[in-house]
Amino acid sequence: MGNAGEAAVEGLSIAELHAGRVDRILQDVNTSLSTSSAKTCRAILSGLCGLAVRHKAMDTNPVRDARPVEAGKRKKKPARALTVDEVLDIFAKVDGDEIARRQDLPDIMRFYGGTGERTGEAIAVRWENIDFAAKVARVEGNMVRTKAEGAKINEGKTAMAERGIPLADWLVDMLLDRRVRVAAEVGVEPEELTGWVFPNSKGGLRETSNLRRDWRAFRDRHKIGDWFTPRTFRRTVATLVTDALPAREAGDMLGHSRVSQTTDTYVGRKAPSRKPADVLGILGGEKRQ
Repeated sequence: MGNAGEAAVEGLSIAELHAGRVDRILQDVNTSLSTSSAKTCRAILSGLCGLAVRHKAMDTNPVRDARPVEAGKRKKKPARALTVDEVLDIFAKVDGDEIARRQDLPDIMRFYGGTGERTGEAIAVRWENIDFAAKVARVEGNMVRTKAEGAKINEGKTAMAERGIPLADWLVDMLLDRRVRVAAEVGVEPEELTGWVFPNSKGGLRETSNLRRDWRAFRDRHKIGDWFTPRTFRRTVATLVTDALPAREAGDMLGHSRVSQTTDTYVGRKAPSRKPADVLGILGGEKRQ
């Protein structure tokens, strides 16, 4: 039920578990941890007290009289995007990390950084989806896992999900180099290479859960906050592109059907842009351009 719940219940007698105390325990867990943890705590306490009632150690189950666990209104954290220097620093760290190199993280991180793709979209990209002449990567699906079907490639949620993403020259060079290396390993010509660009160690479809596990381990080794996830690169792409181009350009690249989704959810700035101040400089007597 979590450390907070265990600490609150530990040492209490059955008689001390009245409705008021149970209510305080659940609300404290909800505040200090999460609504999910509080609901789990409630279920466990209810089961224990129900067992006590059946064995006549308690007259009634006090959990039933405690207030329902409701999600509290938490202040929404602003989207966290990386600066260019932070991106380059992370690339340098991942390049120098032997474990990360074995897990393919340097190339994967660069692909996220250069495309802003969703976690499952990058996993689902195939060599056949990349047009090196046009410098475009086609997004045609998203890796998902369901209880009924297991891992599979799912179509996007909107018409914008299937799209072409323009690739910067440095990313094209990285992918070309990767294609040569992978082709040599499997014994085919680079132009004939097919299949997943970022497969698992056996050449199959990589699991997002495994990628996140490797990502967390890298983050912990380099003492980077838990805010740093594959989605951080998506926010970074949104921020950098909207700072230089109309927001619609970023929305098209990220596969958003509405520009507001790009600007409200994915754009994250740590410092205000100087552009408005430069425009208003004329009010201070600066010369017009």
